[in-house]
Amino acid sequence: MGGIRKTTLAQLVYHHKKVDSFFDLKAWACVYEDFDVVAVTKTILQSLTSESCDGKDLNWLKVKLQEKLYGKRFLVILDDVWNENYVDWDRLRVPVKAGALGSHVVWTFYWGVTTRNQKVSPLMRNKEVEPFQLWELSNDACLSIFTKHALDARDFSMHPDLKDIDEQLDYEFEEKEVVQLWMAKGLIHEPLQAEEEMEDLGFEYFRNLLSRSFFQQSCINESKFVMHDLINDLAQSVAGNTCYRMEDRVGELPGSIGDLKHLRCLNLSETQIRLLPESITCLYNLQTLLLEYCGRLKKLPSMFRNLVNRRHLNIEGADSLEGMPMQIGKLTCLQILSNLVLGKDSCSGIKELGLLKDLKGTLCISGLEKVIEPKDAKDAKLIEKKKIDVLSLEWSGKDTTSELEGLQNGIYNLTSLRDLKIKKVLLFPKEGFPTNLTTLEISDLKITEALFDWGLDKLTSLNELEISGCQHLVTFPEMTLLASLTSLYISEFLNLECLSFEGLRKLTSLQTLQISNCEKLMCFLEDGLPSSLLELCIFDCQKLMSLPKYGLPPSLQRLVIRGCPLLEEHCKKDQRGEWRRIADIPCVRINGVRINGNDLYETKIEE
Repeated sequence: MGGIRKTTLAQLVYHHKKVDSFFDLKAWACVYEDFDVVAVTKTILQSLTSESCDGKDLNWLKVKLQEKLYGKRFLVILDDVWNENYVDWDRLRVPVKAGALGSHVVWTFYWGVTTRNQKVSPLMRNKEVEPFQLWELSNDACLSIFTKHALDARDFSMHPDLKDIDEQLDYEFEEKEVVQLWMAKGLIHEPLQAEEEMEDLGFEYFRNLLSRSFFQQSCINESKFVMHDLINDLAQSVAGNTCYRMEDRVGELPGSIGDLKHLRCLNLSETQIRLLPESITCLYNLQTLLLEYCGRLKKLPSMFRNLVNRRHLNIEGADSLEGMPMQIGKLTCLQILSNLVLGKDSCSGIKELGLLKDLKGTLCISGLEKVIEPKDAKDAKLIEKKKIDVLSLEWSGKDTTSELEGLQNGIYNLTSLRDLKIKKVLLFPKEGFPTNLTTLEISDLKITEALFDWGLDKLTSLNELEISGCQHLVTFPEMTLLASLTSLYISEFLNLECLSFEGLRKLTSLQTLQISNCEKLMCFLEDGLPSSLLELCIFDCQKLMSLPKYGLPPSLQRLVIRGCPLLEEHCKKDQRGEWRRIADIPCVRINGVRINGNDLYETKIEE
C-alpha cells in the first residue's frame, strides 16, 4: 500500500549513526518496476564511489562492483522492487558475495519492509532471515489521530452523534463477490482448458491482483479483503456510467426492472426487500443474484426457472424464505447455490438438487424434516457433488422423523469436502465421514452413540471440532486418536456434571478449548489438560466452582471466563483459591475485563 512510509523507515535505518559506524560502505538504489540489471548495478557502484560511471557492459560493471566490495562490510538498500525475474536477481547477487561477514543487502517492497509484489519475496528471501512485515495503522489508531486533532479527545465517547464514522471505515468483501462481478461484466472469458471453470480463472486473476496490492487482506477478518481508497476512487472513475450503486436501503423493486435486458449482476444483499417482482424473471442474461441477509424476503418469483443463465444465487441469511420456487433444477448453469430451502406444497423438493450437477463451494440444505419420501433424498445425488467443499445439513422442528439415509450416506464420497455442519442429528452416515474433513460441527444431537462409533478416529486431517446440544451424554467421551485436532468447542451438554480431561490430554496438537452453556457442570476431574494448550475459554457454566486441580499446563497463554459466578468469585485477584494457579498466565480476562497480562494474546473468540 502506498503512503505507509515504508521507504521512510528504510531511510531512517540507512542514515542512523550506529549504521554508519558499523558498515564500511553504504549504497542506496531506487529500482522501480522497469527493472534493468545494468542500470541497478551502475547505480549501486556510483552510490558506493560517489563517482559517475559510463560503463554499459554488465560483466565489466560486475567486476568493478566486486572489486569495490571485496573484504568490506557493506549495506546496500534496493528500494521499491517490482521485478520477479529470478535470472535478473541472480546476476545481481553474484558480485555482492565478495563482501565481508556482516554485509547486508536489503530489498524494500510491499511484503517485507516495502513490498508491492508478493511474488518478488521468494526470489530474494534469505533462508535464515524472515521479512519484516510493516502493517498500516489500525482503524482505532487512525481514528484516534482524527479525534485528537478535530475533537481534542481520544475517541467518540463524548460525541455519540459522530460515532457512525467509526462504523463506516472500510467495506469488506469476499473473493467470490469480486469474481462474480467480473463475470457479470464479461471480463472473464471461457477458459481454454475444458476442465477449468470461469470461476477458477477469476480466482487466479484475483490472487494475482492481491499479490500486487490492488486488494489487501482485511486485518479484522482474514477471509475478507478491502480496497485502498485511492484504488476505489480510480475504479469508480474508470467505470463512469456503467456502474450504479444505491446507498439507500431498498424496500422494493419496480416492475420495470425487467426492462434491463442486459443486466448480469444484481446485488440486493442486506436490504429490507420482501418480494421480488415477477418481471425479474425476464432478465435472461442475469448471471448473479445476491440476496444475502435479506431477513424479510419470504419467497422468490414463481417463474424463477426461466433464468437459465444463472450461475450464482446467494440467499445466505435470508431466514424468512419459505422455500425454493418450483423446478429450480432447470437452472442447470448454477455453480453457486448457497442455500437450498425446502418448503411445502408449491416448492421445489430435494430431488431437484440432482439436476444441478455443477454446484461447487458452499451448500446449505435446510428444512430436511419436510422430506417425506426417502427416495427423493437419494435422487438428490449428493454423492455426485464432488466440488462441494462446505456442506450444512439442517433439520428443524420438534417432530423430526425423516432419517434420509440416502442423503447422509452420500456424504462419505464427497472427497473435496473440507467443512461439514449437521444440525439436529438423527443418525450418522454408515460409512462414516469424508476422511479429508478439516472442520466438523455437530449440533442438537438426538442420538447417544459414542464418538468412537461416529468414525471420528478416521478423520486424520480434522483441525476443528464443535459439538453442541448433546442432551444425553453425562460424561465426555475420549478422542485419543484425533492427533491433528487444534480447536475443540463443547457447548450445551445439559446433563454434564463433571468433565474429565483424560481423553483430551492425549490430543497432542490441541491449542484452543472452549466450554460453554453446560448448566449442570460443577467440576473438572483431576486430569491434566494437553501440554500444547494455549487458550482455555469457559462461558456460562453457572454451577462451576473450580478449575482443574492439576490441569493448567505451562503452555497456557490465555484464560477467558464469563458467566460463571461461582468460579469468578474464586478467581479474584490477590486472593487465595484459584488466583494462585492463574496468576502466571499472560492474559486472563473475566467477564470482559482484563485481570492480568496484555492484549497480545487476543483471538477471535466472541466474548
